[in-house]
Amino acid sequence: FINILTKVMNFKLRRLKHLKKELLTKLAVLIILVYIIVLVFLLYRPFFIFFFLLFLASISRMYNHIYWLPQLGFELYSTATILTGLLLGPWLGLLQGILSQFFAYFFSGKIKHYALIGIISWAIIGFICGLIRNLNISVTKIGIFFIVLYEGITTPLFRLSGVRTFSAIFHLITHIIIGIFLFSTLAPILYNILR
Repeated sequence: FINILTKVMNFKLRRLKHLKKELLTKLAVLIILVYIIVLVFLLYRPFFIFFFLLFLASISRMYNHIYWLPQLGFELYSTATILTGLLLGPWLGLLQGILSQFFAYFFSGKIKHYALIGIISWAIIGFICGLIRNLNISVTKIGIFFIVLYEGITTPLFRLSGVRTFSAIFHLITHIIIGIFLFSTLAPILYNILR
């Protein structure tokens, strides 16, 4: 009995040592990743800002995989596009508008023919934000203005391209409400951190 107990204890000790080694390895990798992220942020700030915002925008519509949910107006590509234009200029704002919208639709599994309307619209908005970035207008005012303008122009286009009336109106209302909230709270904080 003691012999079996000794073997079990030795096995558990070896397993604990292995787990400790595995945990230390993961911790070391995590520390290295954090160091690299901080280094990239300090040395290549525009690169970091662009891809950080692109990542947030790209995953922001993944909730659309739940098909019984209505098309909510929650997304972060508008915030990412406007912030990129204001922080990094017109060409990166344009690129952010194209890429973030495309990846958000792609990862949500809902890339359809009408996605092109949004991609073109946000590309133009990102470019314009880059052009007006030195006008000393608050991020909140710029964001809310462009979301309302976007919805005012694109909702009829989406409707003409075959989107159901209820879905278009529901998206319009929720996008404006959520956009006002995001550009009144989160966007100014992000803008000040990334500036």
